[in-house]
Amino acid sequence: MSLDTSLMEAAAIDGCTYLKRIKYIIMSLNIDREFFEITVSSAREASGRVFEAVQGYLTEATKETKEFLGVELFEFLDGERFQDEPDFVIAEYVKQYICFRAYEIAIPHLDLVLTPTGFGIVSNQNLTPASAERVNRLIHAIKDMKEMCMDNIIYSLRGHELWCDTPYAIISFSTLLWHSSQLIRYGVANPTRAKLREARPKITQSESRLKELISPEFHKELCDSVRCKTSTPLQESAITLCLNLIAHPDSTMIHRKALLQFLHAHLEDFQTYANSTAYQANNFKSYENAVNDSCYFFG
Repeated sequence: MSLDTSLMEAAAIDGCTYLKRIKYIIMSLNIDREFFEITVSSAREASGRVFEAVQGYLTEATKETKEFLGVELFEFLDGERFQDEPDFVIAEYVKQYICFRAYEIAIPHLDLVLTPTGFGIVSNQNLTPASAERVNRLIHAIKDMKEMCMDNIIYSLRGHELWCDTPYAIISFSTLLWHSSQLIRYGVANPTRAKLREARPKITQSESRLKELISPEFHKELCDSVRCKTSTPLQESAITLCLNLIAHPDSTMIHRKALLQFLHAHLEDFQTYANSTAYQANNFKSYENAVNDSCYFFG
């Protein structure tokens, strides 16, 4: 099992543990006050005013999520027709994401006040709104939780027949670095999707060089195997070597050599690479002058 797979599975297991702890049985993707306050603990308060204020933004957040999931998968998760645990877990992640996203959108429009349990809404002039610093910290925390949910959703949707061929799925897996936990390879502490976006320009630059080395077609084949959850053990090993090359541009030659040696040792299993111009370029041999040649070529 690769480092990346271990980290992603750990995140997914944490999410499942959380779901079992709250023991909340979902019947659809509709979100009531109980589920919202279980998910967004900082919004939990006696009056329910925070949930009332956020309700209007749940529609907007749900619409965004439906676009990402696609109509077919969204309606499947919302239709009370599934019994498999993986689909149950995905539905829970989706509902959590919607809660955090709606609260994120709503916060700038709310007059929040600090309460013993978290945040409430100012209900009279005797209460002082929470400071801008506290509100900004809240927004940052909510964004982190929202994006952790998105990581879990994408991880859980790999290979899902209703999602893996959708445009958003293909975009999400157009890179081998698609999950925030993979930033551990870059030495990033507490990796998040925000940090992944910050690192994306450098990743894209390194990944472009990788495509030249192994061919765009073979790179796509590896990405597709991750998206469709069909990677063979050899493909997983190749992906790990590719990620090493992407993440360590300062020691390119070492990782380049290791990757090519592995691919060439298993060429029969990597026909897309074997039939590419990249393979021909990597195995091009320059002309060697012989003793009896009538003329010499200098290079």
